Amino acid sequence: MRTNKLFYILLCSVLLTITACDFINDDFTKDPNNPTSVTPGALLTSIETSIAYTQGGEVSRYTSIFIQSLKGIGRQHEAYNRYIMPAETFNNIWSNYYSTALEDIQQLKILADGKGYKAYAGIAKALEAYTIGTMTDLWGGLPYSNAFKGTDNLQPTYDSQEEIYAKIQELLTAAKADLSGDLGDITPDADDFIYEGNTDRWLKFVNVLSARYYLHLSKKDASNAQKAIEAIGTAGFETTEDDAKYAFGNSETAANPAYQFLQQRAGDITYADTYLTDKLDAMNDPRLEVYVDMESGDLASFYGSINSPVFFLTYAEQNFILAEAYVIKSDLVKAKQYYDIGVKAAMKQVGVPESAAAAYPFDVTKPLETIMLQKYFALFLQPESFVDWRRTGYPAITPNSGTEIPRRFTYPQSELDYNSANVPKPNTLFDKVWWEQ
Repeated sequence: MRTNKLFYILLCSVLLTITACDFINDDFTKDPNNPTSVTPGALLTSIETSIAYTQGGEVSRYTSIFIQSLKGIGRQHEAYNRYIMPAETFNNIWSNYYSTALEDIQQLKILADGKGYKAYAGIAKALEAYTIGTMTDLWGGLPYSNAFKGTDNLQPTYDSQEEIYAKIQELLTAAKADLSGDLGDITPDADDFIYEGNTDRWLKFVNVLSARYYLHLSKKDASNAQKAIEAIGTAGFETTEDDAKYAFGNSETAANPAYQFLQQRAGDITYADTYLTDKLDAMNDPRLEVYVDMESGDLASFYGSINSPVFFLTYAEQNFILAEAYVIKSDLVKAKQYYDIGVKAAMKQVGVPESAAAAYPFDVTKPLETIMLQKYFALFLQPESFVDWRRTGYPAITPNSGTEIPRRFTYPQSELDYNSANVPKPNTLFDKVWWEQ
C-alpha cells in the first residue's frame, strides 16, 4: 500500500509540475463523454492531489493575506498584500480546478456510475461538491451546467451562485446514496489519499460538508442553521481521527505546496507579524509555536514540513459550525457545549494538550465573536476562514491598504480572454458574492 501511494504521489506531482505555468485556456476542451482509458483509482488520486495542491498553495496564500494570517513582503506578494492583484493572478487556480479536478471528476463519475463502482461514484460527487463549493465562495457564479461538454461548447454560460449552492446539496445527497449501499466490485484503497477507501468516514464527510454549506446561507435565511444541525445529526465526525486531510510525500516532487513555496520563494511572504500571530502571542497560546517559526517568519514544522497535510474538513470545524448554528437559534447552552468541544479538538488536531482549551471559556455576552475567533485560529491556512470573516465580520480586522478588504477573487484573465461575453459583472476584488449581499 505504501509503495502504491508513493507512486501515485510522484505521478500526480509530475503532472502538476508540468502544467503549473500553463495559461492556455483548455478548461473546457476535454470531452468527459469520451474518457480516455484510465483506472478509477488513478483518476481519484489525480483529483485529490489537484485539489489539495491548489488549495494548499495559491488559494491558501491569497485568502490568508486577506484575513491577515500571512503577509506578502516581497515581489508580487508585496503588491498582493496591498490588494493589487491583476486578473492573471488567478489563472492557475481556475485552470487547476477546472482542467484537472473537475474534468477528472466528470470522467470518474461516468466510469464509476457506468460500471457500478458506487464507492468511487460517491467520493467523486462529494469532491465535486467540495470543489464547486470552494470555487463559488471564492468567485461567485461559475460555468457549470453548460461546462464539461468538450469542443461542443468552448464558451459556457455561468450558473448563479444560488444555483451552484443548490447543486452542492444535490451532489451530496447523491453521494450519500452511493456510499450507503452496495459499493461495487472495485473500491478505493491506497489510491484514496484522504480516507484510504473508508466509506464510513466519507459518509461523515458528506454530512459535515452539507452542514457547512447550509450554514453559509444562514444570513439569507436563518432556518438554514437548523438544516446545518440536522445535516450532521448523529452521523458527523466523532473525533479528530475523522479529519479529512491530504498528507503529501517525503520527496521534493511530492512535497506540500506551502513547503515548496517557502523553499523556492524565500522572502516573498511571512507568517509572523500578522493579526493572527499577534492575537496568539497576546493570549500566550501554545499553538503559536506550532503554527509559525517567529524568528524566520516561516511555517513551523506541523504545517511547514515537506509532508505536512492540507486539511479539507475537520472535527473542530464541525463543532464550531454547530456552536454558531445554536447561537443563531438563541440556544447558548448548546452553543457552549459545541464551542468547548471545538476548542479542544482544535488543540488536539495540532498536537497541543486539550487542557490548553481551558484558557478560552465561552463568553455568553459575545457568543458569536468568541466562536469565530477560535474557529479562525483552528482553520489556519484554510480558505474557509475567508468565508467566515465575510459572513460574520469576525475577526475584526482592518485593511492592509486603502479602505476595503477584498471580498472575493476576480475572474481570471483566461476567462476574460476566451469567454468574456459570459463573465459576470462587476468583476472586482471588492464586490460581494450573493450569499453576503
